[in-house]
Amino acid sequence: MERIIEYQKIIRGVIADYAEVLTGPPLPKFEVALALDDEHSQYVLRRVGWSAQEHYNIYGLHVMLRNGKIWIEEDMTEDGIVNKLLARGVPREDIVLGFQPPFMRSQAEFSLA
Repeated sequence: MERIIEYQKIIRGVIADYAEVLTGPPLPKFEVALALDDEHSQYVLRRVGWSAQEHYNIYGLHVMLRNGKIWIEEDMTEDGIVNKLLARGVPREDIVLGFQPPFMRSQAEFSLA
């Protein structure tokens, strides 16, 4: 249970960092939609709106905790949330690349499930 609480804090912190980048200078300010739900172990970040320079609006994260592991269900960031999780001490074996099909996960250095 302690590990889950620690992972919740780590996920919340990483997502807050991404939200700060999206809303702060020098980028144009974007509205950010956050859903941080510890009860259901679901964490979502979406950028809302468009800038005059962009022809698309794709930016999002969806992370969940399942069976004691961090599942990355969507990662539309440039640098990848996995790198931030690793930097905060989450071991590779506790990260599942859920956005990849199972046969692809077996080729990565992370947990299969």
